Amino acid sequence: MAESFEPWRADSLVGGHPCLDLVNTRGGPTKKRELDRLAEYDVALAWAQATGLITAGEATELARSSETQQRTALTRLRRFRDSLYTILTGMVEQRVPEPAPWKAVQDTLRKAHGKAILWPDGQRLQWLVPIKGAGPDTPCLRAALAAQDLLTGEEVTRIRSCERCSWLYIDRSRGKPRRWCSMAICGNRAKAERHYRRRKGI
Repeated sequence: MAESFEPWRADSLVGGHPCLDLVNTRGGPTKKRELDRLAEYDVALAWAQATGLITAGEATELARSSETQQRTALTRLRRFRDSLYTILTGMVEQRVPEPAPWKAVQDTLRKAHGKAILWPDGQRLQWLVPIKGAGPDTPCLRAALAAQDLLTGEEVTRIRSCERCSWLYIDRSRGKPRRWCSMAICGNRAKAERHYRRRKGI
């Protein structure tokens, strides 16, 4: 696997939280979730580095793990991502998801806590999954701890779904509610569609 990681573009990280940026690694310009950008483990490392879950040095170290370990870890990360997305969209749409996604997220979170240690973070302590104990699963297990903070925190009520695509984001706007994952992407596409319809009289 490559050991150099190109940063993800800013328009790929619009969720406002690492876990929302994780679930947004799947999905394209519509509500369908057919496009999966976590195609390879090194791509997942680049994402984790861009969102602050791992450092550049950790990414380089994890890239040296075996291809078998990387494939297994990538499968676990994708499974966690998809289960978390089901839970979050259920909360946004005020419906209860099936038990399987809950179990998958809880199992990953239990594994994360089994590997986590208390680590100084300024004047406070935080739970951290060390790379030495988690190995290639480090991005997934750190994302699980971040998901716990999101799901049990106040901002969980601010999670919204883009009106055009399947991406999720935290709406921190104080005035008019945010409608798009990104005004530069989905917002502009919606404007272009409205302009086209007006011209065609649709």
